[in-house]
Amino acid sequence: MGERADLAGRPSHEFERAIRELIHQAPLSRPPGEQMDYFTLCYVLLEELVERVSGRRFADLVQERIFDPLGMKDSYVVVPESVRPRVVKRPPDAPWNQWLGPMPPIDSRQSEEGRMVFSTARDTAVFGQMFLQGGTYGGARILSRPAVAEMTRTQTPGIPVVVGPTIRREASYGYGWFVRTNEKWRYWDGSLQSQGEFHHSGSGGVLLWVDPRDEIVGIYFSVDLAITPAFEPLWNADLFQNVVSSAVAD
Repeated sequence: MGERADLAGRPSHEFERAIRELIHQAPLSRPPGEQMDYFTLCYVLLEELVERVSGRRFADLVQERIFDPLGMKDSYVVVPESVRPRVVKRPPDAPWNQWLGPMPPIDSRQSEEGRMVFSTARDTAVFGQMFLQGGTYGGARILSRPAVAEMTRTQTPGIPVVVGPTIRREASYGYGWFVRTNEKWRYWDGSLQSQGEFHHSGSGGVLLWVDPRDEIVGIYFSVDLAITPAFEPLWNADLFQNVVSSAVAD
């Protein structure tokens, strides 16, 4: 417990190494296929796998394979010093930051050095448009159509999911995307989107959704300061989604 409590105060490279060591030491919590647990550390493990297979630093690979070909000039895995003043910050005592426990705050320098992607609404929309168009944008092919199809369909049919302290009946996750099915999650998303709409929300209070039926790529940016005890975001993303969907005229 002493080591875990000290993680948030470590330099970024030491923090990442300590987190990976903890993941490697953790026992299997349940048999595969029984239940899904959504947890940020799963992405830390995925990042390590990408680096081992490619032999490249994750941030460099993302820049070369995604950001540069799509013209996403305001997106970073590692935020440069010159860009730091543009990053939206929360008060250190914001409930969201306190909820993270030993993990660094969402907008700490550690987070700006590899824990998540920092971007703008315009760049995020380009990324979503690439998925809407089957893996291509502006003449650049980022993913194959079969890859996009697999990433955006439910890979966890009939499996419950744990999100924070809440167990939900059906996970409905693709690869990196939540895929809309019949179950509605309060506050997380609207109610006018089509079956098969897929989205991903960011812990800072942002939402990217893609609705192939109505050809919508939607972006919602906010600053989340708190969540409910049931791990429900206190935002208006669901209402904003419905406003956008209700504006579709054909």
